[in-house]
Amino acid sequence: MIKLICAIVGARGSAFSVKVDDDDLVDDLKDAIKAKNANTITDVTPRICSSFWQRKTNGAWLSSLSEDVKKLKTQGEKTAYIEALMEEDEELQSEDLLKDVLDGMKPREPRQINILIKLPEPVVHTASLTANVQLPTASALNEPETFDEECNSLNDWGVNAVHKIPSIWRFMSSLGGCTQKGEIFWRMEDKQIVSLLMDGWFRESSPLANKRSIMVGSPGIGKSTLLCMMAFHLVFKHKKNVLVYRQLRKEVLENCLIYLGYEDGKVVQFAVKGCEDQNAINIYKELIRQQGISNVWLLLDGFRYQDIPNGVHTFKMLATSQQVDLKSGERVDAYCCLLPCWSRTDLFSMGKLIHEFRRRDMGDRFYYSGGSVREFTMTGCNDIIEAIDSATGRVDDASNLLSNKSSILTGGLQVDRLRHTFIKNRDDIDPRYSTETWDPFIYRSCWEHIIDSEYAARCLSLRLRSDALSQIYTWAKNTGNNSLTGGVFEILLHRLAADNQLDLYISEYDPPEKNKPKAPRHLEVKQVHLEKQSAICSGTATDYVANLTKWRDDETYSYWFPACRLFRNIDSIVKLKSTSGKKGNVAYLQFTVAARHAIDSEQLEEMNKIFFPDHVKSAGDTEPPIYIAQTKFQQREEICRVFVGYYTENKFGIAADGPRNDVLLKTLPPKSSHHLRKRSRLE
Repeated sequence: MIKLICAIVGARGSAFSVKVDDDDLVDDLKDAIKAKNANTITDVTPRICSSFWQRKTNGAWLSSLSEDVKKLKTQGEKTAYIEALMEEDEELQSEDLLKDVLDGMKPREPRQINILIKLPEPVVHTASLTANVQLPTASALNEPETFDEECNSLNDWGVNAVHKIPSIWRFMSSLGGCTQKGEIFWRMEDKQIVSLLMDGWFRESSPLANKRSIMVGSPGIGKSTLLCMMAFHLVFKHKKNVLVYRQLRKEVLENCLIYLGYEDGKVVQFAVKGCEDQNAINIYKELIRQQGISNVWLLLDGFRYQDIPNGVHTFKMLATSQQVDLKSGERVDAYCCLLPCWSRTDLFSMGKLIHEFRRRDMGDRFYYSGGSVREFTMTGCNDIIEAIDSATGRVDDASNLLSNKSSILTGGLQVDRLRHTFIKNRDDIDPRYSTETWDPFIYRSCWEHIIDSEYAARCLSLRLRSDALSQIYTWAKNTGNNSLTGGVFEILLHRLAADNQLDLYISEYDPPEKNKPKAPRHLEVKQVHLEKQSAICSGTATDYVANLTKWRDDETYSYWFPACRLFRNIDSIVKLKSTSGKKGNVAYLQFTVAARHAIDSEQLEEMNKIFFPDHVKSAGDTEPPIYIAQTKFQQREEICRVFVGYYTENKFGIAADGPRNDVLLKTLPPKSSHHLRKRSRLE
């Protein structure tokens, strides 16, 4: 017979002893513990009180005189050291023999703790709640000082930096989560939103004072994480009692209720998993009855504004999608603020500092994810591709993707997963909306919806209108997203040409070495006249001769582009009308925004064998092909005359449903790689 001294973690009270035989199993020890505490313990998970480090130092037991045990017995607090002892790898298994468990440990002596007992978490499930609900039993928050250190100075956090929040992360891990790791990258946008919220809540003269705060934004950008941080900050910095009601969309839809507040000057907490709306409402009402509505701050996470249950409309803060339509009467006591999507710079900084991603890997991730941190940090690119493919497959009307109105009306279509919302460039914002640094965050006229995932833009290119492609191109160019700029620029010109809406102007390339220093330069720009027939997509980089020969001789087609990821030196070919009395020929088009781009003379020679063979050249009755590009070249090739190209959309406007806008859909081969990423031709 052996005697073991036990202590319950998370509960005040003295230690107690149990007697067992060394031939007993751990399961017998559990029964002995339950029998000794039949009124308070229904299920236990006993854990040996010895960490890995202690076992390496001759198996010392935990002293009752230590500060860790004193706090455990007198206050029910679980220190970091006690928490380390409770890790899963220290848990005793029911089928283990006690003598094997105790083997190698030092002899037991008075004033020692041998067994730590973990009770079930103070979580109440909805099945245990009735219509006349009683508040769940609150327990003291373990080590509140660590939570305080992690969130107290939230509004003073430095930007473009990583802040560690291990205690908050662990606490929230089973309650919907809060960041993937115990760290958070703090953006300038996060700091500005926190400043905006605090101004409305705590400055009486603020135009946002006494208003409910509705934080909107695209999915997967950190709205829920920011709301969780605000909850802890309100508790520890501003001494508020906070109730958080979360709608979680994991494997199944399951709501979660979390309370953090004060009792006798100490922070206490309880949680309700699988919480139904009525139970949350009852708990909220009871807290209001006990403490007063001004002393209970309700934060809602994940609920669509129009679906918020009756009974919790008096929230202080709501984190939701952009599907919010505030009526004029509602604007009196509520306002929306935008948490913008992530920039490429911030995603790369976060990926390097927290996830240790390689730069090349981050380039691939960003190509697929755009400004969504959730997609960007998925396990691998295949997971991101699957997520984007799933979202694009649910888009019935692509016109919703860049529409402000659709943010309210799209409902279950979830177009927000593809189009990301940003604050406009300061130069594009009306000055009257810039009186405060955070003004652009609350005025919708300062927001813009963009598909910034190049992969998504390519996948949807056959379904987006030309004006939508033009909008994406302009945004990408203004924000310095060169890859997206080049990709969408190419798609846009293909679409305009297929719609017969492309007007093309050129000026002959003037090599820099021919320019005299400080001499004035004169560019002669002229229009090239394109044949206006159908477009076709066919051929690959290695199999194109037959396709181009057939296209050359077929008068029903005037525009060709390859059905492959890369085609050397050429993005498309267009037939030109004659302006000299000779037979018209073609222009090889290169769409690029690169500052440096080499011309492949061998490729042009191969193309000329199709469009300007020697016998045609000798006849002298056909105009030679020309090469048109919008770029700066390292050198001038003599195979074709080289021109810099400029384009405008046809004066009749964009043909949203024009006669040629479906040609790509009909002619693309089943496994076309038009949506795959293009690598730089200089790599």
